[in-house]
Amino acid sequence: MALPRDQKETLLMLLNQRYPDWAGFDDPRFVHDEIEYKQSSIERARTLLSESALRELFGNGDYDEIVKRLETIGRDNNLLWYRVPQHGDLSILYQSGFNKPTFCEALIDLLYGSGASPERLGRYVDYVADADLPNKWTFPTYFLFVCYPENDIFIKPNSYRWFIDFIGLRHAHAYRGVPTASAYAAFKNACEEIKRAFVKYDVHDMVDIQSLIWVCCQQAEQRRLAERKVAYEANGEVQPLHTLEQMIEETGFAQSDLERMLRALERKRHVILYGPPGTGKTYLAEQLARHVTGGEDGFWDLVQFHPAYAYEDFIQGMRPQRVEGGLDYPLQPGRFIEFCEHARKRSGHCVLIIDEINRADLARVFGELMYLLEYRERSVPLAAGGALRIPDNVYLIGTMNTADRSIALVDHALRRRFAFIALRPNYAALRHFHQHSDFAVEGLIEVLQQLNRAIDDPHYEVGISFFMHANLAEQIEDIWRMEIEPYLEEYFFDHVDRVDEFRWERVAERILGS
Repeated sequence: MALPRDQKETLLMLLNQRYPDWAGFDDPRFVHDEIEYKQSSIERARTLLSESALRELFGNGDYDEIVKRLETIGRDNNLLWYRVPQHGDLSILYQSGFNKPTFCEALIDLLYGSGASPERLGRYVDYVADADLPNKWTFPTYFLFVCYPENDIFIKPNSYRWFIDFIGLRHAHAYRGVPTASAYAAFKNACEEIKRAFVKYDVHDMVDIQSLIWVCCQQAEQRRLAERKVAYEANGEVQPLHTLEQMIEETGFAQSDLERMLRALERKRHVILYGPPGTGKTYLAEQLARHVTGGEDGFWDLVQFHPAYAYEDFIQGMRPQRVEGGLDYPLQPGRFIEFCEHARKRSGHCVLIIDEINRADLARVFGELMYLLEYRERSVPLAAGGALRIPDNVYLIGTMNTADRSIALVDHALRRRFAFIALRPNYAALRHFHQHSDFAVEGLIEVLQQLNRAIDDPHYEVGISFFMHANLAEQIEDIWRMEIEPYLEEYFFDHVDRVDEFRWERVAERILGS
């Protein structure tokens, strides 16, 4: 599918913000900042990592030299992070006791084996998983990129996530922390669309496209921070009221359930809404935040955690900034400290929603905050300087998808610091949503109840938000085939017959009532 015109115009706008009157991919400023050093690494890789060179080294059993060459090319520029070798993008090379012959064999297959690059990446990922080695997007895609710059793309997690959101590549697998063949193929196809859309700007290869994505991601983040700063600094602005009656109408939840959640939030000040996919956790979190901030000068904001999210992103840390002559690494506040600084200027409730809270390593991301969540009235010094204290008017709402990680696996220290509110498929809410639509939901509800009994695990039940569409009659078949059936195929991977019971062809008549 061709890149929509509005998306192309947005990319051009972001490029021109960084490079006024940007003239195309041969623009000297763009080439100097983004292209030259990458092409230099690519030229070096053509010699050190050529197929003939690697196969000769492998045949001679010189595995250490192969690893040394990978390290040389990996450290040749700033695309990979390697300041802490055991935890950086090259960490796979520094694992004690790992089998170098099998690793080198898998690496050569990744670069020069049979099949297209997504297929080769899939085999490499399987090897890494079986060998219990670090499995990151950056390592394999970087070496594919420097060896095949015409066709393969380097995936850096932050710009990758921004790009798939920007273009609407909302495959579930695209957000996983580890690489997959299907996600890489989808991302490559999207980059090819960008390449075709920018052909008149003298686009050459994927080096140009990777650079475009990186620059646009950085500019978009600067715009987002600037807009959020303006919103935060609107002191004295009273939030619109969002009454309990409005919440009942918009969520379909019973008044007693909503009141119970609000009491838990006021008492504990940190709550987590947990449940299987499609139970409306994020939507409900936003409803709760709107209610408690309504009629006051407080505010609410949302941050989404992911496997690459770190303490430096949430609390504080050094972040690279381009300065004349190179890069600087100033200490900057993370999202939570920034949120708290603005909350101190307000008297009303300030609510931070942490979406997908269980996708990150919480002990690492929270750091000193773990202590403060239990002792709210205290202050604690931070490792990199300064001190942290949570303002009294700050509240946290986390959401947790139990299909990704069961609540039983959550650290007990964390469980003690939050109130946990379970959400199950709310069929009454589905009825409420469709009470004025032209879709009769009773047949659908009956099938969902039967399906969830077959799943027989509350952490993996199919929720109702999949079906909260005003024109559900037109979309129900596509939703079932493209979203429900793939989910069931993954859950019942060793019981295909259970999936077949709930194929669209088997349930359509009951759902549609025909």
